[in-house]
Amino acid sequence: KHQAGYRSLLGAIQWVASRTRPDIAYRASRMASYSGKATVQNMRDLNSVARKAFGSNNVDTKFGKFKIDEDLRLLVISDGNVAREKGEKSQGGYWILLAQNKDSNLEEIKVSILSWRSWKLKRVAVSSLCAETQALHVAIEAALWTRELLKMMYGKSFKIDCRTDCEALVNAIDKSNATENQRTRV
Repeated sequence: KHQAGYRSLLGAIQWVASRTRPDIAYRASRMASYSGKATVQNMRDLNSVARKAFGSNNVDTKFGKFKIDEDLRLLVISDGNVAREKGEKSQGGYWILLAQNKDSNLEEIKVSILSWRSWKLKRVAVSSLCAETQALHVAIEAALWTRELLKMMYGKSFKIDCRTDCEALVNAIDKSNATENQRTRV
C-alpha cells in the first residue's frame, strides 16, 4: 500500500521534472531507485522533493530570445557520477542549450534551455571517467537529434559544443589513441 503511494507520487514528480523543472530532475531520478523498496526515510525525502516541485509557483524559467540569423550553437553540458553506496547505480545528466556562439569563458552569453535529462546509467561505471563518458555519449546523441530537428525547422545546421567537468575525459578525447577500457572507449 505504501509502495503504491510512493510510486504514484514519484510518477507525478518525474513528469513535472521532465517537462518543466530541471532543478528537481536529479533528485527525482535518484528517488526512483528506491521504488519498490522505499523506507520511511525515502518517503520523507520524496515528500521533500514534492514540496519543492509543487509548493513553489514562483520558479522562473527564462528563455533567451534569438534571431535565427544570429551566430548560434548547441551548447551541451554533461555530467556523470559513480555510485558511491552499495545498491545504488551511477547517474548521468545533461543540458542542451541554444547559445550565442561566443567564448563563454570570456563573457556572459545568452542561452535558452532546449532539453535536459537525469537518469541512472545502464552500464556499471567502474570509474568516474566511465560514468562521465556514458553521460557524454547520451548527451551527444540527444544533441545530434536536436540539431536535426532544428535543421528541419529552420533550414540551418548548428555547431555542437560539448562541455564536461571531467578533465580525464577531455584528455582521452584529445588523444589520438583510444583508452584501455573497452566500456569507456571514446
